Amino acid sequence: MNTNVIRERLAEETKSFCLRLSDGRTLPVPHPDVIAVGQNVILVIGENDKVSRVDPHHVVSIEEGPQQSNGPSN
Repeated sequence: MNTNVIRERLAEETKSFCLRLSDGRTLPVPHPDVIAVGQNVILVIGENDKVSRVDPHHVVSIEEGPQQSNGPSN
């Protein structure tokens, strides 16, 4: 996914969302303060301050609302 799409979503509103990844996992983003979007990397801070590093090419969709992550994070 183009990182600009994620940045635009962050700018729209503060409603929580999840990133759906190509391996089927979801990464919850309950607030804009827990995600950093670079040109070639996305960092999401999860429970217990665990950081998930994701290649933007593995983000297949943005889903509205809070959800639980599926499986371990990278």
